[in-house]
Amino acid sequence: QSNNLTQLDPDSFRGLRMNRNGVLDISQNKLQTLPPYVFAGLYVKQLHLQSNNLTQLHPDSFKGLKLLDFGILDVSRNKLQT
Repeated sequence: QSNNLTQLDPDSFRGLRMNRNGVLDISQNKLQTLPPYVFAGLYVKQLHLQSNNLTQLHPDSFKGLKLLDFGILDVSRNKLQT
């Protein structure tokens, strides 16, 4: 968290293996968008994206993401618009 990330490469997490209680925390950065399929093939219990500068989400950004055991996807405190 809080690494001043401004963008993610579409392959940023490709091949990443996490245990069953995996938590990916990329909160408190400066991300404005998420590329399509950026989380594809990722199995996590929690994915934290809060407190970035996200304004919109691509329809396929979370395609292929597996949230385990009633997982948490937190995109709060962004600038998302409906």
